[in-house]
Amino acid sequence: MARNSGRFSLEEGKKKKLIEAGAYLATPRTSQDDIDKIREELESYNADQDYIDHELSQHQQAPFELYPDYIRALRLFSMLDTQWRLDPAGQRAGLDYPSIEIVLNLQGINHPRKRKILFEQIQLIERGYLKKREELRG
Repeated sequence: MARNSGRFSLEEGKKKKLIEAGAYLATPRTSQDDIDKIREELESYNADQDYIDHELSQHQQAPFELYPDYIRALRLFSMLDTQWRLDPAGQRAGLDYPSIEIVLNLQGINHPRKRKILFEQIQLIERGYLKKREELRG
């Protein structure tokens, strides 16, 4: 962790990983039931196995590996799932930042340095989440 003018800051590679985590969370996933239905439908048309495998791969999301140091930030981000501010179209525009403080308090995270670091990590996850949602809207 680098320190810039009194402010703690994550290294660029670590920032990127948190932004990627947000994008991963924003990506819709096909349920296993839906994947099974797609497989059954393709099999009912006697599609060959290579085609079935290709089609199913389009609906399956690769697992995302997160550094263990960021699991706490990801859990906190998940706790904030109902704390989004919405734009006039009803789309998520950003987290309600006072809610982050409430969640940190409820989780007993009182050390100022830890709070700053977690807040920055949550913001990076939020940035990746919002960017991906915007891409998906087209």
